[in-house]
Amino acid sequence: MRGLTNSQINQIHQKMIFRLIWENGPISRSQIQKVLGLSKSTVSVITRGLINKNLIQEIGQQDSPLGRKPKNLSINYNYFHLLGIQIKDSGEIEAGLVNFGGKIKKWKKTKIANNSSPQEAVKAVSILINRYLSTPLPLPILGIGIGVPGIVNHQKGIIEYSTHFNWKNFPLKKLIQKEIAPEISLIVDNRTMATTLGEVWFGDSRENKNFICVNYGYAIGAGIVIDGKLYRGSPNGAGEIGQIRIETLNQDLEFTTNVSLESLSSLPTIMESLGETYEGESKAARKLKSNINHPKVQKSLKQAFANLGKVTGILIATLAPESIVFAGALPQVAPYMFREEVQKWVQATTLETMFKKVSLKISSLTETKELLGSASLVLEDFCSLNT
Repeated sequence: MRGLTNSQINQIHQKMIFRLIWENGPISRSQIQKVLGLSKSTVSVITRGLINKNLIQEIGQQDSPLGRKPKNLSINYNYFHLLGIQIKDSGEIEAGLVNFGGKIKKWKKTKIANNSSPQEAVKAVSILINRYLSTPLPLPILGIGIGVPGIVNHQKGIIEYSTHFNWKNFPLKKLIQKEIAPEISLIVDNRTMATTLGEVWFGDSRENKNFICVNYGYAIGAGIVIDGKLYRGSPNGAGEIGQIRIETLNQDLEFTTNVSLESLSSLPTIMESLGETYEGESKAARKLKSNINHPKVQKSLKQAFANLGKVTGILIATLAPESIVFAGALPQVAPYMFREEVQKWVQATTLETMFKKVSLKISSLTETKELLGSASLVLEDFCSLNT
């Protein structure tokens, strides 16, 4: 087995220090030494390099009773941009520049048809990216993150299978990279994984090392974080909770099997039960919200939320997370009803001792902040310890 080179070790230390400052800054160099167990000289050299690259900055001094007061280090939130792009299940493609502080600028969007070929998606996304790259930007772009629906080999940027577009084994990253500046880092990943990483880097779950992010809208999926790392399973299919089968009773009180959670409780199914045409997540969510007091709407939503609550109970019993955060369009439609129904069914299906230890919350990263997830793909790749 070959050992790591000095360059690779230095790169690992750089990523560790950057992430520590992101999660715990402002922080002094001496504190970094204690937390990571690195030498004073190593921390000094690496932090100087990060400052020279404009990734971090010195922002003042710590109170110290004796000697020189150590300087604090913080992320340089306003220097680099991340370009976040998401391809939604309905064919909408959104893009925006995101700074390290989580502010989204220069929002752009386009759309492809549901039956579009992968090549048409490549063309649409490449045009969108090149609109940004062809315009002089005040700050450099650290990388581009693209969140897509389906099972994705994130290491190669290949869409292994996308149910909604019927794409199979499509090398999205490779083909887009040919159409843009080759030196720019490009990461392609599953949209729910991107949403989960948005919680890790920008959301309310930054302090939790073990949590689950349930993305609930057009589709239903979950991102699982264990010991601060995203668990992907094999083959990159962990969290496909929308395909869990739920038994239901028909009018003759007979069990109907082979019905998935997604086919029972997703946004398109709810709209269909109300006799409405599904026209995308945003429009459907707004329509439900404007008719939230209608008895039929309330009944459909309660049934859908109850099904999700039962599956949430299974997740808690299996993984015992610190928290479960619910992202996507549907939790935002009727937050109080959603919490009430999910909590009721979680309590009914989970041991009380386990349920009491889990925090259930709705994501603060609403629809206008969803691009933070795609942008987080760049940060996660930048800090990956895989050499």
